Amino acid sequence: MSAAAATRSTDRLAPVVLAIGALSVVPIQIVGDLFVGEVALVLVGGCLLLSRSASRSLALPGVGSTLVAMLVMLAGYMLTDLVRGSLPEQYLRGWGRTALFVLEFVAMCLLALPRPSRFLWFSAGYGLGGIAILALYHHVPIDHWKLFMVEGKFVPGYGDYVVVLFSALAGWLPGAVAAIGFGLLAVLSMAWDFRIHAAVCALTGMLLAWRGRASSPSVGSAGRHEGRRRIRARAIWPLALLLVGLAVVLRVGLMLTADPSSIERRGQSNVGRQFGLEVGIRTVLHSPLLGYGSWGRSAEVSAIQRDVLHDSADYAQVAGPDDGGLAVSVHSAILQVWVEAGVLGAAALLLLGWRLLAWMRVALVDRPFDRLTPVLTYSWIYALWNLVNSGFLGRSRLAFAIVGALVVMVMSERQRRHRRQRTVGSGPMARIAPPAGGVGR
Repeated sequence: MSAAAATRSTDRLAPVVLAIGALSVVPIQIVGDLFVGEVALVLVGGCLLLSRSASRSLALPGVGSTLVAMLVMLAGYMLTDLVRGSLPEQYLRGWGRTALFVLEFVAMCLLALPRPSRFLWFSAGYGLGGIAILALYHHVPIDHWKLFMVEGKFVPGYGDYVVVLFSALAGWLPGAVAAIGFGLLAVLSMAWDFRIHAAVCALTGMLLAWRGRASSPSVGSAGRHEGRRRIRARAIWPLALLLVGLAVVLRVGLMLTADPSSIERRGQSNVGRQFGLEVGIRTVLHSPLLGYGSWGRSAEVSAIQRDVLHDSADYAQVAGPDDGGLAVSVHSAILQVWVEAGVLGAAALLLLGWRLLAWMRVALVDRPFDRLTPVLTYSWIYALWNLVNSGFLGRSRLAFAIVGALVVMVMSERQRRHRRQRTVGSGPMARIAPPAGGVGR
């Protein structure tokens, strides 16, 4: 069944997917950070292995190679922990986190690839669940947009949840309205000091506005093909203008919100991020093949951290206690797994990053504009940032698994479009074959 046909028929699992998304913000403590929605997703995925669509979903392009890279990642953690002699409480968390990453990717492929509209249901549930738990359970004020302290730990504020919910609903809005909505969310994020969130929202809004103007309004397949051809032909200068516009928006936003407390907070954030990245890079260069075990606890890592700390007096404000390992976040998912599990451990995230870059034009420019486009655009851009500048933690683990499934969806849609073009023939009609895949507008 095509994605468009799946959208038109009733989806009996839609409420289940919505509930899984909502439960993905409810934490439980077993071995490290875990969320109820993750457990529910894996259980539903296990049940779907018995479905008729399971073999087709797992045979789609990109699934097999991603699974191989994830298993290499798990092997890297096991090898590193055994060689480094990691403590059981460390390697059990590391291995469990990586195994769950694999299971979540498989479950999301089984759940959403037969019906891509389920990505929307999951996103809507995640947004609603996050807003509800902050507002109704923790009674958090709305201006806690970026982070909120719960039992001594920082958890996401309203920003992530509101934007994910809006991106799930934006597919039913006109492109211009969706673009304006992301622009307003960018302004809110900047006003409440969530700078990268503002940048991602602004870039998403600009891309949606450009896609809406560049897409052909024609209903016929020839019109759709011509619209995509015009997008490809004009892809360079609009993207350059988008980047310039984004830089201007962020610069103006920083100037307008430059009060003394914001300046101090941004300075501490910048120094902390720079410190973590420098520790991660030096640690990887010191031992690029073999990592230092789950959570990178070793005397060598501690020595590298002290060396970085001594290089600049600014780092003293962000360094934690010297407890024989990393006392700060590396602030990069790729660097974190490389530090912990070596080059083998980084295999899955390196593959994901390469595919996000290699397939970006197909996903964000060539792919037909449909209801999934806002979620896809926002998730794609944010995942690229998180791979480089955010840790591989509980929430990002699930996010990377979902984005991995989105990449597979884009790859399989492209394969179906090419296959249909070949079946039409090699004559002029092959160039106007209607696109396959996509979620109906």
